[in-house]
Amino acid sequence: MSESDDLPEKSPRKRSRRWPSFAALAVILLCGAVAAWRYHRVAAVQDTLRRDYEIAFGDGQRPFLMPEILDEALQKYLAGKSGTWKRYNSDIIYGERIRAILRGDIPEIHIYYHEGFRNELGAALLRFPELKKLTLHENSPHSGDYKLLCESIRRLPKLEELELGGDQLSDDAIASLAGHPKLKKLNVSRSGFLTPDVLRTLKSLPKLNELHVEQIYGAAEKAWKSPAVHAGFREQLPGVKIELPQP
Repeated sequence: MSESDDLPEKSPRKRSRRWPSFAALAVILLCGAVAAWRYHRVAAVQDTLRRDYEIAFGDGQRPFLMPEILDEALQKYLAGKSGTWKRYNSDIIYGERIRAILRGDIPEIHIYYHEGFRNELGAALLRFPELKKLTLHENSPHSGDYKLLCESIRRLPKLEELELGGDQLSDDAIASLAGHPKLKKLNVSRSGFLTPDVLRTLKSLPKLNELHVEQIYGAAEKAWKSPAVHAGFREQLPGVKIELPQP
């Protein structure tokens, strides 16, 4: 009898029992990775803003998968941590991050009164390829690089509605949106640099059906209120619902 004949054979049954454990571990790791990704993509947007708490991710409501009692307990805990992590609205900021784990897709993001954004905001928004609606509004002189931001927005494949408001919003920034294949509604406001020449970019948006331009000031304020400019927009954008600054 050879020496190998004396070795015990490994039981196929024992080997087969390991697979459920491996599968369970893989599922746990995958769920953990997805949860971390959802958490950190919301954090990435917040971290690019000077004022980072007046943001609605999705519809802003409690996720369907999060029980109300759990959400209330989370808010109470985070409210008690105000200032602990150098954030004085920790219940809002970290609450949104944790809710994002259970939200799944986030089709809309609304950012208000951010008091300035960093150049990384565009890259952060690209983590939401499912985004269909985006609002970025500021009514103070604080701003950011809108051209760089619009270059990233142009790469959001499903975006249909866009609202931008800010002092530094210009023709050159909006030009970065040229040819966006899905954009249907565009609202621009509170700009001191936007001129009627932006029409050239608007004509390149094949799906555009609604345009709002409001609260424009600066050198082009008078031009925007001209009946001739209004007529030119309606002629060049047939079928588009248009609202422009009124005399």
